[in-house]
Amino acid sequence: MNTGPRSVQEELQELDFAKDALCRVSIIAADLGARQKLCEAGCLAAKLWIAKRALDTADSNQFRRLQKRLPKLLDDLERLCAWPSASDVRRPLLHSILRQGTYKSLHGAESQVQKGISAFLTGPGFVKEQYFKNLDQFSQKAMRVKQTELKGSKLKAPDTEEYPRHVNVALYSVLRDHSQCNCMGSCSTNGVRRHHARLKLRPGIVKVDDEIAFEMLIASDPNSWKCWQDLQLTVSMLSNRMKLVLAYIVSRSFWQYYDSPWMNTKWTSDSMHFLSEPLPDEHQHADRSGGFYASRPYYVVCYEKEGDEFMEYCDSYSVIYRYPRLLALCIMLLEIGLGEPLPVQDCEAMEGTLNANWNLAKRLVDKPKSWGDFDYPDYRKVVSNCLNRTLFDEAGETEKRDSEVSVITRKAVLYEAVVAPLENLLKLLGFLEDLDNIEPMDSRGSNPVLNLLPSSTIPSAAKDNSAIHSAEWLKKLNGINSYIYSITKNVAQKGSSRPVRIAILDTGYDPEAVFFRVPDRQQQMKGWKDCAGDSEVPIDENGHGTHTISLAMKVAPLADFYVARVARDRSKLRQSCKNITEAIRWAAEDCEADIISMSFGFQEEIPEISQAIGEAELKRQKRILFFAAASNSGGNRKEMFPANHDAVISVRSTNSNGAFSDTNPPADPHGPAVYGTLGQDVPSAWLCNVDGELSKSGSSVATAVAAGIAAMILAFAEAGFQSPDVHLHHDVKRLWTRRGMLAMFAKMSEDMGNRCYFISPIKFFSERDAVRGWAAMIDACV
Repeated sequence: MNTGPRSVQEELQELDFAKDALCRVSIIAADLGARQKLCEAGCLAAKLWIAKRALDTADSNQFRRLQKRLPKLLDDLERLCAWPSASDVRRPLLHSILRQGTYKSLHGAESQVQKGISAFLTGPGFVKEQYFKNLDQFSQKAMRVKQTELKGSKLKAPDTEEYPRHVNVALYSVLRDHSQCNCMGSCSTNGVRRHHARLKLRPGIVKVDDEIAFEMLIASDPNSWKCWQDLQLTVSMLSNRMKLVLAYIVSRSFWQYYDSPWMNTKWTSDSMHFLSEPLPDEHQHADRSGGFYASRPYYVVCYEKEGDEFMEYCDSYSVIYRYPRLLALCIMLLEIGLGEPLPVQDCEAMEGTLNANWNLAKRLVDKPKSWGDFDYPDYRKVVSNCLNRTLFDEAGETEKRDSEVSVITRKAVLYEAVVAPLENLLKLLGFLEDLDNIEPMDSRGSNPVLNLLPSSTIPSAAKDNSAIHSAEWLKKLNGINSYIYSITKNVAQKGSSRPVRIAILDTGYDPEAVFFRVPDRQQQMKGWKDCAGDSEVPIDENGHGTHTISLAMKVAPLADFYVARVARDRSKLRQSCKNITEAIRWAAEDCEADIISMSFGFQEEIPEISQAIGEAELKRQKRILFFAAASNSGGNRKEMFPANHDAVISVRSTNSNGAFSDTNPPADPHGPAVYGTLGQDVPSAWLCNVDGELSKSGSSVATAVAAGIAAMILAFAEAGFQSPDVHLHHDVKRLWTRRGMLAMFAKMSEDMGNRCYFISPIKFFSERDAVRGWAAMIDACV
């Protein structure tokens, strides 16, 4: 037996195995608790899930500290699952519930684990208590790793350029002196009047001739105020990019001035103003002479309120959180991210205000679904760090908490826990290098604020390798479509055929999204029906439909598109059966669609929808293709409806190399072959208030891609029918039926094993010219 040191790859594999095992056993325990009403099973599920989430926070550097604890964690977990039997060092039960085997073997392993958990929970109490204690200790140690790295033994100032403290103090004094009013009749009851003053916040230090430069604005009239209040931060005005840039500049400035007199005035969203600035030529409008820029905020200084000290540390025994300044920053970051002001409390006592506002912020941070489209886990982590008492408590544990040394130390923690992660996020998204080159905010009107209800498909904006590979896969289809277009253009006679028609049933689409502003794409949109409301113009209040439709248009740029909104929100699908039935009939009869794409599913059959599908098939003599998403619940649920309907082509999700996702329902080893295509980290358009594209995953994404591929195939077949040099067999018309399209998919797919086939037109078209391609179609259909 080899007992030598293991490779890093082996160690990381053990970490992944531990996370998967904890997650799977947690799900099994939760299911057991729900079915048998066992409170302790629910408690066990929660503790296992917390341990799994603790491991999620570990990176390759932290893993070394956790590595020694993993074997015992896994051995104890195997012992729990096998209870009361002796456990095997090879951990066969954990491997069995994670292995991609048959349904029967997986079900048998899960049943055995449920019996073990049930026996363990009803067994000796001291054993159970000790296991729960060990789990809690492991989770605490795992999560403490990151905190230890942040605080260090004695944090030093970050290795980045900042203003020296004496510069901050001098700047404050100069601005204070120059704001004093010397105008005629400027005397007031307290003897001093001041002009309103603003300091421009910057993402970095600006130097002119080796001297630090600042930009300060002082109103010429001490009574002038209103021109500074032309703009409030609302979600309709700030794109995600604007929010991130603004949050970074505010956070960096807050850190820059943290130990200076600039903190004498409270920092809130009300103290952040914007000044109208001339628009560059490319943004000029007849009705707008100036614009507001999220990258150029100004901080309001209120010298009159200098007596109301904005304390840094509260030593009262009755407060939950002792740092008013840091809590204020957290509130501002929440308001920027959520796009709306928070109902902050202003109690008579400082303690009451701190406790109330800390609880408010904590509830919002712990509720990720409230963030809507602004779904950046790294940003939420930054806000959570602001609320982490441990980080800042331990930063000054060797000094008096309110001493100058402790303040400087907490300032260093602030940079490491808040400013640096925001900077890294901007760098990852490509926003950091061009902070000032950002479009002005739209302050001419207020668009409706989106109220996004809970959804199982929260978009992700992470630009990882998987998303890059998916984008490259989609780009390869451009060449194939250009090839099909050139053939169609050469052989088709004017008026002899029409484009393939695709109907998308989803949450609608946003015509104001950048993707749909291209004139050619606008021409592709041929029909709209709002079954979920009464909007005569296209609308999308969720974003999923916009993503799905734009993705299908990328894959099939030669097709015509018809869109039916069947639900305002993905969570409303259960109540949308009537809408879906109406949309199917509209698409099949009024639009005469060749393809109907349904990126949704139900756990049970809906008779009304089945009837609508059957009627459409009957009226169209089966010459209509239905596509639907299989499921995103992995082995936890069976294939969903309508994907499991006899007239529908079920679609599963893969990555760009054809590997089937573990979120797909398992294939029946005795059933028909299953098909999947690109559906993992696929970038496409979102709502107009989002810059660029968002990457999404799942079988609903793959369904849109599969519908587009089917349209490519039909367009290529139609070109063959129109060519005077090619005589396609009439049986090729079967491609317009489910049976014929599945036969064609089998011809152009790669066998990935376990009866799973990867649909990819890339290899099919790259290995064949037009004649051989048509021949393959004949071979598939005859």
